[in-house]
Amino acid sequence: MDCNLVEIPLLGFGYTWERGSDTNLRVLEILDRAFVNKEAFVNKEWLDIFPFHKLYNLVSATSDHNPIKLVAGRRFPAKGIRRFRFENKWLTEDGFTEFVSRFWRANVRLTLLDRIKECGVGLTSWQKLLGSNFKTRIKSIKLKMETARKNHQYGSLQNLKAQLYCLLAQEDIYWKQRSKLEEAVEPDPLTHGRLGATGCG
Repeated sequence: MDCNLVEIPLLGFGYTWERGSDTNLRVLEILDRAFVNKEAFVNKEWLDIFPFHKLYNLVSATSDHNPIKLVAGRRFPAKGIRRFRFENKWLTEDGFTEFVSRFWRANVRLTLLDRIKECGVGLTSWQKLLGSNFKTRIKSIKLKMETARKNHQYGSLQNLKAQLYCLLAQEDIYWKQRSKLEEAVEPDPLTHGRLGATGCG
C-alpha cells in the first residue's frame, strides 16, 4: 500500500539508523524517509516548484538515528523579474472577491498550480488598472472633495470622505505588510471594524 505517496531518494549513507560498533553485529535500517504526494509528483506540479530538491542523510554525535535534511531547492525567478506578491489591501477593494471567483472559474481546465499562476497574473493586471500609487489617488480624491465642498455637493462630499478613509486604511495595510508587522497577518480589530463600517471590507 503506497498511500498515494512517492519516496524522495536519500543521498549519502543509505541507512538512517544504526546500532552496534562491531562490524559483524552492526544493525542498519532505513527508519526515516521523506515522501511527496504521488499525484503532484507525477503531474510535475511539485517538481515545478522544487526542481532542485535534495534529501541528505546527516550524522549525529548522540543518537542512533541519523537526521535527514530536505533542501527544497525552490526555483527562484531570474534577477529583475518580480515575484507575485499577494497584497492584503486587495481584500478591502470593491470587486476583489468577484474578480478572483470569475478568474478562477475561467481557468477550470488548468492544473491547480497553473490556475494559481494565472490568477496571480490576473490580479497583477487588475492592480495596474486599479492603480497602486496612494499619493496620486489620495490627492485626486482630496481635489474632488474640495470641488464638492465649494459647490455644496454634500452628498458627494460624504461619499468622497468614505473613499478617502478606505484609501488611507488600504495604505496603512500596505505599509504594515511591507514592514512585516503582525497586523498585516491579523488585522487590528478596531481597524477591521472601521473598514466594515465604511464599506471597505
